[in-house]
Amino acid sequence: MIKNAIKKVTSNTIIKSTLALAVAATLLQGCTSYDVPAGSSLQFRTKITSTALKHFEIKLLRKDGKIGSGAESIIPPRNQPATAARSGRQLSQTDKIERILAVQLEEKLKETEYCRTGFWVIDKYSYGEEPYLRGECNETATAEDRKQFPDTLANW
Repeated sequence: MIKNAIKKVTSNTIIKSTLALAVAATLLQGCTSYDVPAGSSLQFRTKITSTALKHFEIKLLRKDGKIGSGAESIIPPRNQPATAARSGRQLSQTDKIERILAVQLEEKLKETEYCRTGFWVIDKYSYGEEPYLRGECNETATAEDRKQFPDTLANW
């Protein structure tokens, strides 16, 4: 009887350990880098309106503008839902692009302090050769903001 109880406890411990290891491995596989892909660059542009609204755009650009430059692995053509098999599951390439843009935007806003009290997304485009994310800061521009951030975004 004691022997059976020990076997059962040992068996349960092994199952729990295996399950914990499987969960940890799955979580680690889900960790993805949201760095700018090789062969691409980021463009961050700003525009402050006459009414002091602070707009911005972050865009993912291919350096040479050609297919095959390294970014094609994550940027699907328009109207073609692209997915890639990773770790036995399907990941949306457009979701990955949006995450890259969002993470890079957060870093850029922290670095420049363009939006000090947060922002909201106005528009996003996740297809083609120049996916982008556009938004507006929660706060209005100060005189210092106007000096520090020239209008580099011509068309809104």
